[in-house]
Amino acid sequence: MKLYDQSIEITTVMAKIFGGHFFRPSLAISGKAGIATELSKLITNKNEMLKWQDKLVTYFSATENNDENCCALKVDYFSQIIVFAESADVMPFCFDYRSSETAPTIIWWDDNCWVRICDSQDAFIALFINSKIPSQSQLPIS
Repeated sequence: MKLYDQSIEITTVMAKIFGGHFFRPSLAISGKAGIATELSKLITNKNEMLKWQDKLVTYFSATENNDENCCALKVDYFSQIIVFAESADVMPFCFDYRSSETAPTIIWWDDNCWVRICDSQDAFIALFINSKIPSQSQLPIS
């Protein structure tokens, strides 16, 4: 349960930083073709994280992938994978604590495989904060 508490702390900080406004980044994965997605929802309560946990094993197990363009990670157990957000198409962004219980990497389900998005929550936040946000003068006049 320690990982859930830590995950909630991190997503609560993210929610304050983002202020409810999520932007679309273009994500380049390991030198392969970029992928694009949006952050739609941050999960900041344990009950919702636990509901997702049940879905991970059933719907998102990927122990091997033959698609060389996918940059797939092998994920065959989920005790140290915690869903903390959803993309616009309701695919899970997760903290991956398998390498470190204090500094999780960020992974995301990309259609048929797990993809490592970045190595830290700070790098994840930077993907969105550093997105191009149109200035007031660039917005269309209605």
